[in-house]
Amino acid sequence: MEVSGTDKKSIFLKKPKLMYIGVYRHSSGGWMNKLHCHDFCEIMLVKSGSGKFRVDDETFPFKTGDMIVCNPRVMHNEFFDDDVTADIMFLGIARVLVEGCPSGSLVQDAPFRIVNTGAFYDRIMGYCDQLLWENELKPAYFSVISDSLLTILVSFVLRLTSRQADEIFESKRTYTEVKDFLDKNFTTIDTIDNVCRSLYINKYYLTHLFKDTLGIPPLKYLIKKRISLAKKLLAETDEPIGDVAKACGYVDVAYFCRVFKNVEGVTPLAYRRLNCGNAPENPSERKD
Repeated sequence: MEVSGTDKKSIFLKKPKLMYIGVYRHSSGGWMNKLHCHDFCEIMLVKSGSGKFRVDDETFPFKTGDMIVCNPRVMHNEFFDDDVTADIMFLGIARVLVEGCPSGSLVQDAPFRIVNTGAFYDRIMGYCDQLLWENELKPAYFSVISDSLLTILVSFVLRLTSRQADEIFESKRTYTEVKDFLDKNFTTIDTIDNVCRSLYINKYYLTHLFKDTLGIPPLKYLIKKRISLAKKLLAETDEPIGDVAKACGYVDVAYFCRVFKNVEGVTPLAYRRLNCGNAPENPSERKD
């Protein structure tokens, strides 16, 4: 089977080089800087706030969660909305040579792109924070780790700015819709099949989408939500185990205890004793 160009390991014809990384905080409105350009690519990740990105004489809005990717030698600057504190992560990346893109560029068919990172935000921000930490503290092997982190970040940029981005975000919108539904209804959902029927989603597609995004299928996510609530109720209340089970969506108390022990390694009552030393013991629950 032929591998598409975007999946080839040789897509990076040169190893990208980090020129700088940092976080800029802007506490009042107005232009942050004068029109300027760089001889390398610049990536801006909007951690908070909103404003406009100007290229030549045109302005384009940005908001929290957006990523601005600017090719070399593009005149630009940023404007921040009044009374809004803005935090933006800046990265300068040189020695960019990516298959399918003009030499030195990350955006293939435009001088810049503004894309929302959506469901990828936490992952991308995590990589950025780690890259910043590595370059500020310079612990052992920081250069090796930094190179790997930078390659991952550039790969995310290519993913989000590619022609396949619309398809990617459509799937992420579906994931977000289902996750919101699970978060709001996890104590009353009978089966994942019913979720799929309610939201008109194929079960196989949903399972694949969740495993790609969270690393676990939707059923395990549902169980995780329920057990998290159970742990909170067990540690913070003296409700009987049966009432805790029902509050978390389990009618069968014995089944709830088996699921809880499978996830946490201890029974619900043992968990309560470990996390609430003076919790009253219900004689009927001694078998738990």
